Amino acid sequence: MRDVSPNVPQPEEETATPEQHQEDDRRQAIKTARGLVRQAMDHLRQGHLSLGAVEASVGFVDVITHLKTSTPILNYATPRRNTAWVGSGHINDGLTILSQLGRKEVFIFPDLLFPPVFNKTLIKAGLQPAFSLPVWAYAAGQRTYSAPVLPTSISIQPVSRRQSMRNWWYIRRHNPFEINASILDQMQLSQDLQDESNREEINLVVRRYNTAIGAARITLQETSAHIATTALLRDAGDELGRLLLAYCLQYALGTGRDMVFTSSLSEKQGTYAQSLGFVDVGNIVCYAESATVFKDMKGQHGSLAQPVSTL
Repeated sequence: MRDVSPNVPQPEEETATPEQHQEDDRRQAIKTARGLVRQAMDHLRQGHLSLGAVEASVGFVDVITHLKTSTPILNYATPRRNTAWVGSGHINDGLTILSQLGRKEVFIFPDLLFPPVFNKTLIKAGLQPAFSLPVWAYAAGQRTYSAPVLPTSISIQPVSRRQSMRNWWYIRRHNPFEINASILDQMQLSQDLQDESNREEINLVVRRYNTAIGAARITLQETSAHIATTALLRDAGDELGRLLLAYCLQYALGTGRDMVFTSSLSEKQGTYAQSLGFVDVGNIVCYAESATVFKDMKGQHGSLAQPVSTL
């Protein structure tokens, strides 16, 4: 037992410096962000599996493939869950499986979970940078959230999936709309593939008075929600874009999900997302045998919807 008599000098208690507190906060923020981006990756993977894709493991790599389409959205290699490094041998094994099935060589991973040198490993495997998708995530925790009040002329309300498909059909064929869509969103796929999915989703329509001027789609998994695609008239203004993001978050949280993320924001929209409580959790990065593999995608169905604007 420590001698606490008054005649014995006592060691001074160490007090953390402001720098130490900052470092502790930084480490905790990184730990939290890594957990959130893992959730985002799991969400996307489950969405792809719900469309009929299957997964197999080879070493520290998981390979996602689909028998009915060769689109890289549903055919890619990715690090196995909870893996901090993948050697070149396992990467090549995963890419070989894709090649043997007549698929493009595609490798997708979250950059926050891997050191920068990992990119060089993929380049040495013969791959090229294809895209880098910024991801913003919101952890519900014990926070309460309420979206801003809408102007009296504007409404943002859920609609049925059938009505939503009609809305998107119209939006994608008319230039006045600006679409922000994640390149990994399954809405980029042909309609018959989407019809096979048993996914849960929220579809929103934005109206000015009685005229539809925008839409949004939020996909749901067990504990997470993805604000996957939004669209507004090009002249709608930044403020309405911010309101749409805020209401997407409110509707997603209303389902009880504990994490909401988005992977289709511009830099300006990312700044606004941060003001709502989203945090930057890095990028979903893709390396592929061709830098244009996603831009050129044409599946076996021949009716893949091309993204109008992908970030």
